[in-house]
Parts: sequence; structure tokens; C-alpha cells
Amino acid sequence: MKTVRKYFSLIRVKELIDLYDRFNTDFLPKINCFSLQTTKPYIDFNWVNGKPVEINNLSDAFNELGKFHRSNFIKDETTGFSTLCHGDFHAGNIIETNNGIILIDVAYLHIGNNYDDLDYLDFFNWFESSTHPWMIKDKQYFEKYLEGAKLKIKKNDQNVLKKTVTKKILEKFIKNGIKNNIDTNLEKRLLENIKMDLSDIV
Repeated sequence: MKTVRKYFSLIRVKELIDLYDRFNTDFLPKINCFSLQTTKPYIDFNWVNGKPVEINNLSDAFNELGKFHRSNFIKDETTGFSTLCHGDFHAGNIIETNNGIILIDVAYLHIGNNYDDLDYLDFFNWFESSTHPWMIKDKQYFEKYLEGAKLKIKKNDQNVLKKTVTKKILEKFIKNGIKNNIDTNLEKRLLENIKMDLSDIV
């Protein structure tokens, strides 16, 4: 069986093994074996035979993400619920296989808020594809995600939720941008705008 070996720190290997043991990871690559040797800890994942998701099938991918989150539900939070999150849900990590959608690259797998995995969803068509090619234009993908996650939210409330999630996403982008010395002026402007929108709603 073909495998892919990924090297991590010893602590991270233990964390990933624990998450795989505790949660439903059918949506993720299977673990074949792992090593806890302190010199080079690693995990061998089964090779995922497929192709990157086509734009026409992104709707299904977001629906499956919602199901994945719901199947790993931990508890309700003020917004959404805590669950197992992939941590890097972009088109390059979404693979179509004969057995359905699989998410590869679990380096950022973690327990968090379910909306954490919507970091790359461009709700308001704010980001140019030429400068932000990793962002996914929202074409009712959010609705399909909510359907998969079994979250019934009225249309009017969905818009407020999108802004709340986007605020959190922009704050994360800015924090990472400052850390990596990347220009975040656009994100800062958008964040100020969305803060004003949310304050008007309140």
C-alpha cells in the first residue's frame, strides 16, 4: 500500500494520534503507522488516490465539511459549536476520490470552533483572485455547509453570522500577516468596515 510520510515534532505526533483515536476521521487520510522515536517522529498516511476538487463540486465539499464537524460535535458555543477542525480547508487540500471527498494535509488538525474551517471562504467577494488565489468565492457554499452541519439559521441571521465569522477571520489574517511581515492594509480596512457594520446591528 502506498503511503505518505510526514515528519512532526514528538508532541505533535502524539497529539495527532490522540485526535485520530478520539474522533471520527473518515473525512481524512487513514494512518498506516507512526513512530515516536525522538530523533525523527513521523506518521505514515495512506496515499489518497484522487484529484483536486473541481469548482463544480465545491458545494459537496462544504456539505461534507459540515457533516464532519457535526459528527465530531463536542459542545455548543456562543457562536456555533466546538468540534474537530481540519485547520487548512482550501481547494488544494480537498481531494475527490472514488469513495467521496477526502481532506489531505492534517498538519493543523485541532479542536476548535466549527467556523474556524471557513477561513478561506470569501463571503462578500472582497478578495481579488490575482492577489488572494487561495480564497474561495462563496457561491451558496455557506448554506451547503450549514445544511451538512445541521445548523438551521434564518436567512437574515445568516448575514450577521457571515460578518461575525469574517471579523474573526480578518483578525487572524492580520495577526499572521504581522508575524510574517506581510502587508495587511486591505485586511485592516475590511476589518474596520465590518466592525462598524456589526456595531450598527447591535
